[in-house]
Amino acid sequence: MTGPLLPSGKIPGTLLADLLRRYPIADQRVLIGPGMGRDAAALQMTDTALVIKTDPITFPTDDAAWHLVHINSNDLACQGATPRWLLVTALLPAGETTTSSVIDIFERLHAAASSIGIVVIGGHTEVTDGVTRPILMGTMLGDVPTPRLVDPTRAQSGDRLLMTASAGIEGTAILAHSDRSSSLPDEILRTAKRYVESPGISVLAAARALHDADAVSAMHDPTEGGIATAVREMAMAAEAGAVISRPAITVTAETQAVCKLFGIDPLGLLSSGSLLAAVPKERMERAEAALVDAGVPFAWIGKLTNQSAGYVLRDGLTESPLPEFAVDELARVFAEGA
Repeated sequence: MTGPLLPSGKIPGTLLADLLRRYPIADQRVLIGPGMGRDAAALQMTDTALVIKTDPITFPTDDAAWHLVHINSNDLACQGATPRWLLVTALLPAGETTTSSVIDIFERLHAAASSIGIVVIGGHTEVTDGVTRPILMGTMLGDVPTPRLVDPTRAQSGDRLLMTASAGIEGTAILAHSDRSSSLPDEILRTAKRYVESPGISVLAAARALHDADAVSAMHDPTEGGIATAVREMAMAAEAGAVISRPAITVTAETQAVCKLFGIDPLGLLSSGSLLAAVPKERMERAEAALVDAGVPFAWIGKLTNQSAGYVLRDGLTESPLPEFAVDELARVFAEGA
């Protein structure tokens, strides 16, 4: 094998896009197949769409089960589906896994799933020499009436970009539990450590509110690469460009403190818990009303533009290319620490 070594995290978007173009989908039952900015696949099942997502939890965390359930359910919700069923593959490190640790994983999985009405229906569990810490991989299924399926390719130039909650929620929580973060002020650290639960990494409430109000043309879950990568992916799915305003993007005091400590950009930090939505201009008031009624904080951060305009970040009167993060800032911190 030849070629440069790839860093930890998602493979480069250009490489992924090229690979996906090589293997087109010919099955007419596939409503949504693989592609940039597409959170899940969708299959035609009579009058409903079966929406399917698979995602692993590979970063160090004390509660991989909670992350697994919510990360996968977020992706289904972005396509308008109700998450219902989950299969889990658990790869556990040899020489470290005990009976009690396996029991704990199962208990956490079922507790996290049942908290949002999901049933664990199967999977695979294995102790293996191939991993050094527990790795959980989930395949989640849900459904939505076919006419209500949200297809990210339907977003268009001129759609306004809405972001809920704040940037870097999940990344902030993970970094707050690292030893280096102990130097942060006590109140900042205590609050940041709770970010997985409050404000939380689930976007179900926001996605359902916007979907029920028929307010969006597309939704996307900002995970690896953060808000900046999610904006780029959403624009790519719609064959559009994008312009966003850095001052409009909410970054909490806790995230600012963590990012300053680690020397990272919150726009490139793992951001599960925030939802990115493309909203046609004539539906902006509808979207705002739906989120206010649901008690979900949000901000208008930019819009989709013509593809030829590229990806632009505005900061006051200054314009620059939207930052591109080949590696999520969280993964970069872990790699440098290693």
